[in-house]
Amino acid sequence: TNFFVEFPKGYRTHQIRLEGGDCSTDSFCYPSA
Repeated sequence: TNFFVEFPKGYRTHQIRLEGGDCSTDSFCYPSA
């Protein structure tokens, strides 16, 4: 799976969850999370 490809360098899906406390879009979240 290429999740990080859509994000700029230093910008990762798991970091978005940590800073926001929750994902704005489920597409950026992991299914298990």
